[in-house]
Amino acid sequence: MLERLLRSGCHLVAGRLSRLDKEQRQHITRTLKRLSSKNERMTHLHLAPCLIIALQGENVVTCFNLILQSIYQERSDLQKVGEMMIYPESEKEAEQLICYLFDALSPESCYTIENV
Repeated sequence: MLERLLRSGCHLVAGRLSRLDKEQRQHITRTLKRLSSKNERMTHLHLAPCLIIALQGENVVTCFNLILQSIYQERSDLQKVGEMMIYPESEKEAEQLICYLFDALSPESCYTIENV
């Protein structure tokens, strides 16, 4: 899936494999208001390490669903993976998650978050 996302014009800015603790899971739930802690995707977060990635690209946040749909057309086997992904749907949500999960990329750090 990551390879396909990169081929679609997204650029990997940061990534890590992490087992999310309760506080992190709750923060993600609060940030992504459309998800509840009872959401199937959210209930799986504590079961195994999660690949957390920050992508950058033109309209990558607002058009992420469309990017996924185009990937599924090419590789239908990746649809199950995509259905378990949790991602922001607004620039505000994306920035909040980046600042929380990748504090080195927060606006206060020496790195910057660029709106493309």
